[in-house]
Amino acid sequence: MNTEQSAYWHTVQETMVTFHGIDRDAAKAKIERYRVALLETGDVLALELATHEEPFYLATQLAGRKVVEPTASQAKVYAQIMKRCTEEAVAFGAMDELFQETKQRLIQIESKAKGVLRRKQSAESRRQKLAVSA
Repeated sequence: MNTEQSAYWHTVQETMVTFHGIDRDAAKAKIERYRVALLETGDVLALELATHEEPFYLATQLAGRKVVEPTASQAKVYAQIMKRCTEEAVAFGAMDELFQETKQRLIQIESKAKGVLRRKQSAESRRQKLAVSA
């Protein structure tokens, strides 16, 4: 996880805590389950693409709430959360310690997903060769 990704996931966690009253450990667990579920789909880019969603909206979804635009006062607090999480990620490097419990599992799942993708591509390539030679 790079610094930008670390800041993203930390922002999601802090947004869940601040705006939805979710306990920090519970928020971390929800995020970890979400990340694992993305990797288990076998789409190796899914987790990378997930970080393109606005952290406020993802935090709201993970909290089980209806996604709405933040109010002006919420937007100010959210901007402060984003700034703080980004500064912390830069100052401390990628904050993988937030997700140490699942980091090894994520690596294993990602490796398995890449293997499945390679086998699918190889099988498809063999099918195409057979179709061409037939």
